[in-house]
Amino acid sequence: MAYEPIQKSEVSYDSEFLAQYVSGEHCGKNRLVTNINSLDRADEGDLTFCAYDDVEYLSNSSASVIITDPDKPDVADKTLIKVENPKITFWKLVDELFIAEVTESIVHSTAVVEDGATVGNGCIIGPHTFIGDNVTVGDRCRIQAGTSIGGEGFGYVRDEPGPYYKQIHKGGVVIEDDVEIGSNCSIDRSFFGDTIIGAGTKLDNLVHIAHRVTVGEHCWLAYGVGISGAVDVGSNVRIHPNAAVSMRTSIGDRAVVAMNSGVLDDVEPDTTVVGTPAQPVD
Repeated sequence: MAYEPIQKSEVSYDSEFLAQYVSGEHCGKNRLVTNINSLDRADEGDLTFCAYDDVEYLSNSSASVIITDPDKPDVADKTLIKVENPKITFWKLVDELFIAEVTESIVHSTAVVEDGATVGNGCIIGPHTFIGDNVTVGDRCRIQAGTSIGGEGFGYVRDEPGPYYKQIHKGGVVIEDDVEIGSNCSIDRSFFGDTIIGAGTKLDNLVHIAHRVTVGEHCWLAYGVGISGAVDVGSNVRIHPNAAVSMRTSIGDRAVVAMNSGVLDDVEPDTTVVGTPAQPVD
């Protein structure tokens, strides 16, 4: 079973329709598109994009239709669609017109979905994943191989220097709609209440989300990110590779945490922080 987005087997769009779809400027002949490819590998019938400054990249491509920016000059025998952001526009078209819709959830035969878990519509659950009994997964979510959601968190208390006492995790995990979670991630259930991943958020491979963390909507967490317990992450936050966030801190909306940073204190909204301890930059 494939658990990546699946390209439609048969598509056919003419370039004038595509230009109108993205409100772009159509330059050249009206040509048919049946597939997608990169600029250097594209052939007749392919749609691609060009974000390079050098016009030679355009003229050397064999693609039928090339999405590029308005500053590019017309090229003889090339059909161009000119828009402000060609890369984003290309992938928007691919996502909306070239990818097959998943109407029923697909759960790999090696995945474990415990009784009591809820999986929404149009989800893809990859090989060797684990979804615990107190987990709710929304619609159109993708969870890749080896990820664990709803396991017990790393919760212990002690009266120093005595032994550690394990805290019982009776809470759950809520994964909202349109969330994508990479391979070998772990998202722990809470002591009480829920660990929450907001709608539209994307997690790379090897991301750890501890108990009672709340991650807002449309966040982007790169590989190796670790979020400690009881952290509140706002919406539209970007956390770069191998950053670590200390317990009981908060990261405001639209903040950016740089690569390898250690967040020990709260991060204000619209702030970029770097280093350990992470500090704001101008």
